[in-house]
Amino acid sequence: MTDAQTPPADGANNGNPPDGANPSTPQDGDKSNMIPYSRFQEVINQKNALDKQLQEIEDARKKAEADKLEEEGKYKELLEKERAEKEALSAKATEWDNFQATRKDEILAGWSDDQKENFGDLPLTKLEALNKQFKLEQGGGKAPQDRPGTSKTGQKYNGHSSLKEWAVKDKESFRKRNGDYPG
Repeated sequence: MTDAQTPPADGANNGNPPDGANPSTPQDGDKSNMIPYSRFQEVINQKNALDKQLQEIEDARKKAEADKLEEEGKYKELLEKERAEKEALSAKATEWDNFQATRKDEILAGWSDDQKENFGDLPLTKLEALNKQFKLEQGGGKAPQDRPGTSKTGQKYNGHSSLKEWAVKDKESFRKRNGDYPG
């Protein structure tokens, strides 16, 4: 056996890291995959120098462009165009935000408090899809709430016990939904 292959004399190491050493650090055999710190620092310094050069070139280009526009006297014209475009886009964004808020309020107005709490913070597109689903579950969404028959809440005949009672006690809503009662 050569000196590199001989085990330690005391037999305490047995392939384990020495006391106090970090077991996750590479051992002598793994050093071929490591990058020397000096080379790492060299690459980092080179990258930083290139970043600095790039920033200087960008600054010089912007200054040259501004000088050219200033010479031509068009910088004010460009600035006004940019401001007008920004104002137009800002107005459209505000209008869209107002529309979304109004539409959300309209949708949530017909929902129960539990539904509002559970789904009120969803985006408008999801609220509209849920609203459509809720309306379908409640009988199509296009039928009036006081139509004859049993609703999901258990109400019959607009809250009356029979069609005849509804026709007698609440003639206006009955005529609105069914026309005149023949009996």
